[in-house]
Order: sequence, then structure tokens, then C-alpha cells
Amino acid sequence: MKPVEITVNIPFCISDGCTLCPHGSLPGQSAPLRHAYMQALVREIETAAPDFEGQCVQSVHLTGGVSAAVEGQDIDAVLTALHRRFAFAPDAQTVITAYPGTVNVPTVRGCQKHGVTAIDVELFSVNPRERSACGLTGSVEDMDLTHYVLFSTGFPGLAITLLYGMPGQTELMLRKSLGRAAAYAPRYLSMLPCAGASPLTDTGSDARALADAYLTQQGYACYAPGRYARNAAPLRCFLPPTDDVDAVGFGLGAYTRIDGMACRNTLVLSEYIAHADEPEAILRRIP
Repeated sequence: MKPVEITVNIPFCISDGCTLCPHGSLPGQSAPLRHAYMQALVREIETAAPDFEGQCVQSVHLTGGVSAAVEGQDIDAVLTALHRRFAFAPDAQTVITAYPGTVNVPTVRGCQKHGVTAIDVELFSVNPRERSACGLTGSVEDMDLTHYVLFSTGFPGLAITLLYGMPGQTELMLRKSLGRAAAYAPRYLSMLPCAGASPLTDTGSDARALADAYLTQQGYACYAPGRYARNAAPLRCFLPPTDDVDAVGFGLGAYTRIDGMACRNTLVLSEYIAHADEPEAILRRIP
């Protein structure tokens, strides 16, 4: 039977003004509402799991500003439900998205408990002007703190995501972001386009070629467009989708593709929380 790749959408954010979020975040939601959402995720997982009996999970990706926007106990409940209800392959990978400065020791201990492969920190840029223009919270100093927490707890799976094509970004600043990110010695590094970005920087240089050349010199291998790893297996959740794997999504707006049939969960938060354990109520077929 086909292996399974799971994506868990956690659409909350600590920033109300960020214009870059690729996760469709819902800023400004109350703590009780976020907790209710995480409980709904567990219900959806429990309901869906029997449909995948006999299939092995090869990757899990928790998206959004997970470690900042929701409580650690809620993340633990979701990961516990996944491991209790699904069969995991021996080499299964789990990736959790976070923001600079939001990863603390309890976060890391929880990740170690569940065998998390990587914490993907969305640094995006080290330039204060670029970060401010896009409404990003946090700073490079916050990234320093995150790096220290991971290093001091012995967590090896640091991943960093940068963006190119940010408003006003120049080749010089792009190079600076690449250099600073590589200096943290992450096991994984991503260089992705900002929404609507051209591969060309303001100086006309090809941003992706620049990243390829620089990161190759630093010992990284490119395993997918904009994705690099150093002395580590590729992160499966970042590989292009194939028909050889079932893609299963949990959460608001989550995408599922099974045997060529695609569907997406509702984008209405109240509807999802109320009916997370009723697939017929929250699923929308994609033609």
C-alpha cells in the first residue's frame, strides 16, 4: 500500500502585520479559540486514522508558527494522537515550523519526545529594514537565542528558511542573509521566493543560482528547488508531490490527495472546530 505524508495546518500567528506568511494564518485569535482548534485537530485525526490502516506514515509537517502560537501541551496532544493512531515507518520524519525567538527548552524536549527530525525556523531575512517592511516580528537576536536553545539542548535538526524577492531586497542583502544563516550551521536550509517574486534580484542576478553556488561551497547539496541539506537525508515533506504517496491534510483548509482524488477542508474556522470529526461536513471536493 502507498505510504502517507501528513500535513497539519495550524493557522495562527504571533504577528498581526506580516505580509509573507505562506500558511494562510489567522492572527489575533484568542488563546481559548486556539486551544479549541487544537482539540478539533485531535478529533479529526482520530476520525480519519482508520481509513489508513495498513499504510505507513513517512513524513509529518506541522505548519505555521506552531511553537509561538499554541501551547506546548496542545502540540504534544496532536503528535501523540498521530503516533497512537497511525503506523509510522522506521525512518519517518517530522518537521515543525517555528519563528525566531519562540523555541524554548520545553519546546525542544517535546520535539525530542516525539522524535522530531527538524525545527524549521522561518528567519526569512536578517535585514531589519526588509523585516519591518513586511511586518515580521522578531529579530536576528531572536534567531541567536533560538540557535542557543537548540545547541544547548543537543537538538541537531535546525532548519532555516530564507526568502528572496522581498520588497527592496538587493543582492548584497541577500548574500548577507545567506551568510548569516549558514553561520548557524543548520542541517537544512531553504531559499524560497517571496509571494510574486521574480528569481532576479534588484541587481539582475539570479537569486537561485546565487544560493546554489554559495551553499554548495558551504557543503550543502540541493535536493529540491530551493531546498538544501548538509550531511542529512532530504526532508520528504519538502519534496515535490508524487502519485506514489497519499497526501493527507488535517486542519483548516488542509489539502488531501488520495489515488488522484483531491479535496480540501473548509476555510471557515467555526465550521471546522464544530465539525472536525465529521468529514462529510468539512471536506470540499476539488474538481
